[in-house]
Amino acid sequence: MLNIEQLQKFEKLLVVDLEATCASNGAIPPSKMETIEIGAVLVEPIHFEICSEFQAFIKPVRNPNLTEFCIDLTGITQEMVSEAASYFEVFPAFVEWIERNAMGSAFCSWGAYDRRQLEQDCVMHGLVYNMPPHANLKALFSDRQSTKRPVGMAAALELCGIELSGQHHRALDDAKNIAQLLPWIVGNRTIRGKPR
Repeated sequence: MLNIEQLQKFEKLLVVDLEATCASNGAIPPSKMETIEIGAVLVEPIHFEICSEFQAFIKPVRNPNLTEFCIDLTGITQEMVSEAASYFEVFPAFVEWIERNAMGSAFCSWGAYDRRQLEQDCVMHGLVYNMPPHANLKALFSDRQSTKRPVGMAAALELCGIELSGQHHRALDDAKNIAQLLPWIVGNRTIRGKPR
């Protein structure tokens, strides 16, 4: 995992968030979850401006019918995923977008879940996992801001005085919200309002 000093050397930061099949009763264990939405934004880490976006829904294979819990949590409907392309098609398109727009970037996500899920989906579909080096922004935020324990994205936004925008648990909206936290991770802002 990349540390803050390493992350600060990248010219572009690729912030990725995923949504996946899920159930409230444990019917879909983590090893059987599948990505149903990829959202990503490319951020230049000087002014922290978003310079490119990627979003795609994915049709799940193991559990093609979304649970009511999943629909309620994400706002992603059955129709959205039923009409979507497969992971086998979407992931290569995502990698192509990265190669076109984000070569030499770092893959950043809130926690390690998103990296593990992409790796798991690649194994399932027989694809090569070829993402840039990963940074766990959740852990880095906790280190940088000296929180007692890692906090969720919504809680981190609140600590920084940022209002959550868009719909929580939608991949592109969450990627944009995570990008708003970068000044508190690779920049010099602190949750106490004083620059480092």
